[in-house]
Amino acid sequence: MAIASGSQAYAADVNALQAASGNYTGDNTVNRVIPHGLPAAPKIVLIVQSDGDYAFRITTGLAAINWQYAGGSTSGSHVVTAIDITNFYVGNAANYGQTANGNTIPYYWVAIL
Repeated sequence: MAIASGSQAYAADVNALQAASGNYTGDNTVNRVIPHGLPAAPKIVLIVQSDGDYAFRITTGLAAINWQYAGGSTSGSHVVTAIDITNFYVGNAANYGQTANGNTIPYYWVAIL
């Protein structure tokens, strides 16, 4: 495998790495439950809106969802329930679109343990 100049390669124990992925359609609800299917709380959940306008990140230990608009022009975060052993949560009434739960919008996610 060729590594681009200025890049670094990192080794990981692939036997210990676990991930799950899925999709859902937004429904404008607060703290909507999305089961992740992993045996423990994931370290990070990455979500992308189907049209690519928004990308989202939820990390373990924080009760917030971070968002970034396409092109990186604007970003921010909103409070949601923290990730737990069975679920992650999306949707804050302040702005459902910026919290990965805009009505009728398809979302795709991956959770990494």
